Amino acid sequence: MYVLYLDDSGSARNPKENFIVLGGICVPERSIYWLTNQLELLAGQICPSDPRRVEFHASDIFGGRDEPWNRFS
Repeated sequence: MYVLYLDDSGSARNPKENFIVLGGICVPERSIYWLTNQLELLAGQICPSDPRRVEFHASDIFGGRDEPWNRFS
């Protein structure tokens, strides 16, 4: 069995946005524990004092405006 995660960005009704993006990832069910563990280890490297506050949102990471992502720009 696989687990599918889909997310979208943009709105067809917003005239200021030229694009709508749909992204997804399909992961074998048995790999979820491994993937979760790897993300937790990465969060611990990014913010050793409080890894639970690290959230992996593309707009935050690429924007680099807020902690902890502003340290990487």
